[in-house]
Parts: sequence; structure tokens; C-alpha cells
Amino acid sequence: MKAFVLQLVCVVCMAFLAMQVASEYAATFMTFVGDMIFIIPVIILLSPFYITFVDRRLANPEDEYAKIGTMFVDKNKIDVEIIKSFMLKTLVKSIFIPYMYGGFIDNLALLLSTPVAANPVTLSLLLFNIGISIDMLIGVFGYLVTSSLINNQVKDTDRNFLGWAFALVCYPPLFDLLHNLHQQTDNLIWSDILPSNSIVYWIMFGAINVLWIIYWLATIEFGMGFSNLSWRKLVNTGVYRYTKHPAYVAKNLYWWLHTLPFCGVAWFSANWWHNMLALFGTSLVYYGRACSEERHLMKFPEYRAYAEHISKHGLFRKLKLPFIK
Repeated sequence: MKAFVLQLVCVVCMAFLAMQVASEYAATFMTFVGDMIFIIPVIILLSPFYITFVDRRLANPEDEYAKIGTMFVDKNKIDVEIIKSFMLKTLVKSIFIPYMYGGFIDNLALLLSTPVAANPVTLSLLLFNIGISIDMLIGVFGYLVTSSLINNQVKDTDRNFLGWAFALVCYPPLFDLLHNLHQQTDNLIWSDILPSNSIVYWIMFGAINVLWIIYWLATIEFGMGFSNLSWRKLVNTGVYRYTKHPAYVAKNLYWWLHTLPFCGVAWFSANWWHNMLALFGTSLVYYGRACSEERHLMKFPEYRAYAEHISKHGLFRKLKLPFIK
């Protein structure tokens, strides 16, 4: 019980800290903090009933929470490794739950205000906001619900600095660094560049939206097992049957096709090079993120077997692009 409350308090404190540090995202984090003021007392009141319910159904109720709780009252039972593991898991929750929750509420309002019109640009925007909303909603439940009762417990957390750096730079408040990196010199997107009466325009419309759908199908496949920097269980179904990291592949291809950085400015001009290198740098960050995840996940035999299978039978191998693993 004490460990559970400690974790809950850490999550709220991290949201409050982020709200002070990242003024641009203050409203998003404030949404979470404001709601938690009312929700936390309810959670604390109900938690004894929840813990009793879970303990009666677990084969081994002596889980990490119970062990941490025991350490509060018996200093002789302190286990540094268990404490490190617990704190890393708490840090992951503290970083991602506030943003996912606040972001979902904010984006849901944006989604409901998105006009529905029979034109490609509006439909693409609608699909984009649907995808983000689904992504964040699954993220909220993924970070909140971690229980061996449903085989969804966190079994390991990445302890490598680079793994954390690559992951955190893709989320607020560090996301501003990535945003500034891929900022284009023009504000043109594919629909501004391609003539709407051309076949290429409609091919691009289809490709962009298929890529975005693949991105959120990748998140849906994780379900409540969704979590950054963590290992819970192997996911090798859905779009993961064809390649590792399908969300990263789809998202980066989406950005390249959506912005068309090589169009809209004079070829090989300073602006052209800026656009190309900026987006290439962003893709390089995601490549580093994928590699750091690989380094962590290769600790587990089932993932090693999956990675070997994809390297031999994956989509990019069949497309004769073996350098993309």
C-alpha cells in the first residue's frame, strides 16, 4: 500500500515539475494535475480493496509492491536491486502518464472540433487526430495498468542512458529539441505542392494515410502492454509480423511524404539542404531510438528469436532491402 501511494505521488510530482519547466506544455500537464487532485483520494480509498482483490487471485502475491512495502517497516530486508527496479518503473510512469493523459484530453477536444469535409486535406487531418487520440489513450492504460493478474507486468526496464535519451527527446518537454531539428524553411506540405487534379496527388493522399494507419495499428497491437523503455512480453502479431519497429518506420515515412522536403524550394539551394538534413536528422534520432531498444530487448531469448526471424523473412528482406533490418 505504501509503495503504491509513493508511486502515485511521484507521478503527480513529476507532472507538476514538468508544468513548471515546460511552459509551452503547461496546459497539458495542468489537465492531469487538476484531475488528479480529485482522483487521488478516490484511488487511495479504493486501493486496499483493489490490493485485496488482486492478492487473492495471484499465484504469488508477494510482488514488487509487497516487497517494497516490507522494506518500509523492516530495514533488514532492504534489497537495493529491487529498489532500483521499482524506482526505474516509477520514473517511467511519472514521465509518461501525465503527458499521455493530458495529451489525450487535449487532443480529444481537438478531434471533436475537427471539421468533417469531403476533401483530402481535411480527411487526412481527421485521421491524424484520430490516430493521436488512440495512441495516447492506449498509452494511458498501458502505463497505468501493470499487473501480473493480466500478464501485463513490467519485467525489465532499460538502464542505459542512451536508451532514455533517445526516448525522452521524442516527448515533451525535450521534444522541442527534435521539433527545432526538423523545422523546415517553408510551411508547404504535400497538398500545397502537388496539383489536386493529378494522379500523383491521389497516390500521395493514399500513401500518407496508409502509413498513418499503420502507425496506430502498431500501437493498438501492444494494447495495455504499451510502454516505452520497458519489457513486458513479445509482440509479433499484426504489423509486427512484417518488420520490427513498424511505428517508427511508418511515422518517418509519413513525415517525408507529408512535408516533401525536397520540393517547394529550389533544388540544392541552402534551403533545400536545410530541409533535407533537418528531416534526415529526425529520422536518425528514431534510428538511434530503435537501435537502443534493440540493445535492451536482445537480453530476452524470445525477442532474439523474433529478430532473427524478421532478418530472414521480414518485409524489407523480401523487398531486397536487407540493410533495413
